[in-house]
Amino acid sequence: MEILYDLVRQEKIRLPSGKKGWDASSKPAIPHWLGIPRTRSEVKQPKMSELAWPPELQFAASLDSRTHQETLLTIRKWLASGGRKANPAPLKERSADIFGDEKRLDKLMKTDLFSPGALTLQTLHCYPIYPDLIWEKGRIDAPAILVIENSNTYHSFCRWNEQSKQYAGCVYGNGFMIHHTCPELKQVLQETNPNATIEYFGDLDATGIRIPVILSGLLQSVGLPVVRPAEKWYEVLIVQFVKSHEKLKKAHPGAWTAKDLAWFSMPLRQQIEDVFQLGYRLPQEFVGTEWLLSCEKTSHVG
Repeated sequence: MEILYDLVRQEKIRLPSGKKGWDASSKPAIPHWLGIPRTRSEVKQPKMSELAWPPELQFAASLDSRTHQETLLTIRKWLASGGRKANPAPLKERSADIFGDEKRLDKLMKTDLFSPGALTLQTLHCYPIYPDLIWEKGRIDAPAILVIENSNTYHSFCRWNEQSKQYAGCVYGNGFMIHHTCPELKQVLQETNPNATIEYFGDLDATGIRIPVILSGLLQSVGLPVVRPAEKWYEVLIVQFVKSHEKLKKAHPGAWTAKDLAWFSMPLRQQIEDVFQLGYRLPQEFVGTEWLLSCEKTSHVG
């Protein structure tokens, strides 16, 4: 105990402060445990403005937070060791090259590090790779091609279109991915009906509507027609909701606006707003194989 008390005076250990921390059956009482104080590092981290940044990373000097300091220092080291002369490469390859982690850049791109005026992929001499547009040809003289948001519904519509021949082509939108692959829609039109309209069918929620609205602007910028809602399929989705909404789990449609709903014509626009007001989002999967097969038999959709 003399040794232990001596270590306490040197502030190398600490002893229990309450009776429960001691074994009183021993004379003198001995502690059940010893505490080892941890010393904090007194090294002060430099501010972002106190570090030397190369021209490509000058924006870092104006950052108040050190959140990305380690990341930017790693990039600075990469640039200095030959990164400036690196050949353009796919994003995941560059991520592995810089960080030893092929997924790191994907995650960083979702942070403020890639906000306007900050880091760019051009600085890192890399570019994202997106999958090719997936689509199936239908009856080439049909008046429209149909872009479908989700994979399962896309599969069902492709099988249905083989028989019904309603569309010149069915295209897999893959959510927001269609924004990256949409230039390939020009090829779809060329290989089917160049005068076809482009229709979209997706989930009825704020995101599902915003995808085609943004897509319209992107297509117009490359000289392609705007995207129209495949209203007959949205109408079927509303009908399916009316039939089965009692078993449908409520899920908020997200932050929608009147401007978003203006993409639809009346009265469908009002029907969709009513569904949203009730607190529901409608997944497009309610219009799938079973319904398509039944409408084939009854010829409801011609």
